[in-house]
Amino acid sequence: HEMVNKMESFMVSSRPFTLRDYTIHNLSRDIDIPVYQLSPIIKSYYNSNFNTWMNKFRVEHFIRISQEEEKKELTLDAIAREAGFFNRTTFTNAFKKEKGTTPGQYLKTLTSVQ
Repeated sequence: HEMVNKMESFMVSSRPFTLRDYTIHNLSRDIDIPVYQLSPIIKSYYNSNFNTWMNKFRVEHFIRISQEEEKKELTLDAIAREAGFFNRTTFTNAFKKEKGTTPGQYLKTLTSVQ
């Protein structure tokens, strides 16, 4: 699906999910796909709404950057903000929804494997 590829590649290359007030209207403008088309694509292809879809990218980004050596000294909150979460509750809830556990527990499982 061409529009899905366009959306995914933009999300990966530009990381708009790290911006505090990024909306579906911003995405629409940035990738030149009207909102009336974006919303149903996110719903049908990802079985999600825009905010949940964005949080999925934020959670994956959080996990990725939390493993970087220079981030090891940062708090989970600081890393979460860098990943685009600006509210601890939203971050924790989104993380649990994606990974089935808290961010702290998840990161402990990653470090125990290494």
